Amino acid sequence: EAPNAGFPASGSFWREPGASCLTVKGPAISKKVEGPDFSVGLGSQEYSSGQHEIDFAISRHSDGVVYVGVASPAISVDKTFCRRDAADQAYYYFGTGFTNALRNGWLDVVSKEIGGPEMKVPKLFPGDKVRINLNMDTGILKFSKYSLDDGNWKDLPGKITGIRGPVVAACCIQEKGDGVSLSESAKFSPKEGDPGFIEVKKKVSKYAHIQSKLASLSSFRQLANQNSDPSTGGNSDMGIGKGVCVSQGSGGGGVGGPRAEKRTNSNSQWATKA
Repeated sequence: EAPNAGFPASGSFWREPGASCLTVKGPAISKKVEGPDFSVGLGSQEYSSGQHEIDFAISRHSDGVVYVGVASPAISVDKTFCRRDAADQAYYYFGTGFTNALRNGWLDVVSKEIGGPEMKVPKLFPGDKVRINLNMDTGILKFSKYSLDDGNWKDLPGKITGIRGPVVAACCIQEKGDGVSLSESAKFSPKEGDPGFIEVKKKVSKYAHIQSKLASLSSFRQLANQNSDPSTGGNSDMGIGKGVCVSQGSGGGGVGGPRAEKRTNSNSQWATKA
């Protein structure tokens, strides 16, 4: 078996292909050579919990097989999804065969053959898109398809249950030149503790300490102005207690001099004391 790729790079959509016949360019992965018969692409982002929606834009230039869905990160990358030992490793839309179905490895989970006409799964045509709705809290995977002929999305019948994580977005491609592109929602963003995680630190201005001092000085001045205004009940600039205001006349005298003034409490008027 070809080895699986290591830990994905931040901002990537696909892991580095373990199959040498695949090439990755941004959100797109495609098969560049004929062999082996099947090649598997694995998405960068792992899902173990929560609800997730991912779109697959599928490029098919022939009648070759392209499967899309989710798979275990440890699945073989040079074998088809459609095999017995891929049970509980690949959950996908089988839409390019003689019989179409939603499958778990080799087994049909949803199809006309096992569920009757109302469970008929439509064929996947070139230019179609596939959307998966993955709920890892309940282990349920649902599919919908965008058809160029209809111009809208339609839910596929049924669902795949019993999915155990972690899983990644995945595709299996048969023919050279065919490929798959992932939507922006599948881009890998490492979490704290993951390799490649970069902590974004808050930028601190080099003038922050000056701004703090200026703010403190402004607050001090406002408080001083309030304390020096008699109308607010504060003290005078000279520090004389409430109720007595002393002014300096032309002849001097200071406190107790000829211009010493005392405010009476009864009428709040200013009376001159000789």
